[in-house]
Amino acid sequence: MFSGYTSFDSNYKKLKYSLGLRLEHVEIKSFSETIGQKFNNSYTNFLPVIALKYMTNIMQTSNIGLSYRKGYKLPPYVQLNPFETFVNSNTIERGNPQLTQNVYHIFGLSHTINNKYFLSLNANIYNNLFQTTQIIEDDNTTISYQNLGNRYLYKADFRTTLKLYPWWRLNVNPMLRYSVLKNGRVKNDAFTWNAYLTNTFTFPKSLVLNVTSLISNGESSGFDTPNSFVRINTRISLSKRFLKNKASASIGIADILGVSNRTESNYVIDNTSFSRRAEIQSPLINFNFSYRFSSGSKINKKSKKSTGVDSSRL
Repeated sequence: MFSGYTSFDSNYKKLKYSLGLRLEHVEIKSFSETIGQKFNNSYTNFLPVIALKYMTNIMQTSNIGLSYRKGYKLPPYVQLNPFETFVNSNTIERGNPQLTQNVYHIFGLSHTINNKYFLSLNANIYNNLFQTTQIIEDDNTTISYQNLGNRYLYKADFRTTLKLYPWWRLNVNPMLRYSVLKNGRVKNDAFTWNAYLTNTFTFPKSLVLNVTSLISNGESSGFDTPNSFVRINTRISLSKRFLKNKASASIGIADILGVSNRTESNYVIDNTSFSRRAEIQSPLINFNFSYRFSSGSKINKKSKKSTGVDSSRL
């Protein structure tokens, strides 16, 4: 892999802008002894990044932003090799050396008001989207990565935090998504919505309770077919700081209602059926403990100079 990157940042009056360009070249070579064939996959990409921000007030707490970014996703290396693995008597997992990279373009428009209200609109274009599929032919199933076509994803989301009481903060984040997957033979589209509601309760003695609920009508990425019912996923966590705020401990329960999404997407291209399924997850309990031994302010100037510590990172 070879890569190079250059960037430029500046501002003019109320306008701030950033420009960047990255060049990457990747080569993947493999050889199959079973069929005696070599496979060479080469990828070269020019990846520009453009970001503009116009400040709409003197305090610079409100702005309008515009951005564009190009990127790519390479197929997993193991999936480029034509190896076959028997999962069971009628299911085979097979690599696909014909996979092409997924190149995407992301356009964004945002509006921030007083650093409190955030609205963003995005248009994402994915060329040669690939994902794991199940190909069903003659009662036999082949699991493999396939290029399914182009995907167009349009998103709108709004975020704000409301301070209801000194001890109660509510973060609201509703989102709308419209996704289209199509090529010359198939078209699949889905409209999904979801909303995150995060309640943060701060109690005495550095005790914090977080209750987060996700309300949606389908898979959060807006790609799979929406459910026929509204789904509510709730997570609860309790955390506390002690030992002069150097140590913290938290315990959380994810999906306490046990209603994680189970989705199944089906595509028919010619006479071949492609399907994808996500299974139900059980409630998950997690515990975390952390301790900070020292802060950046305790590193003296002599230590910074001798160790080459960048003071801007402290």
